[in-house]
Amino acid sequence: QMGERFSILTVGEAWPGMLRDHLRRLDLMGRCAGIGVVPGAALALAGDRAEGARAVLEAATRTLEAQAPDVLIVAGAALAGYGQALSGTLGRPVVDSLHAGFEQSLALGRLTRRPPRN
Repeated sequence: QMGERFSILTVGEAWPGMLRDHLRRLDLMGRCAGIGVVPGAALALAGDRAEGARAVLEAATRTLEAQAPDVLIVAGAALAGYGQALSGTLGRPVVDSLHAGFEQSLALGRLTRRPPRN
């Protein structure tokens, strides 16, 4: 486990409410320090990587200062890759949700299916 409390960083004002609803359904709200938002449009962040990196770093720093999580999850397709770029620069673990999902899929694919016992 990377830490007890986490924050999620996403892009777009519509996502925090949806993420909170989902965290409640998963009974994880007690571990969530909060949800930070990268301002701007998702497509703009995905299109201009230099400006996106600046905006994501700024929002990540604000989120960490305000919420003090153990781990920051950088979530959403528009932010794919930014989490890995931030890793090692913020003083706590950063999880890129796309990378984490991909690695989990690979791990599940490596599992061997055992034949049923008769």
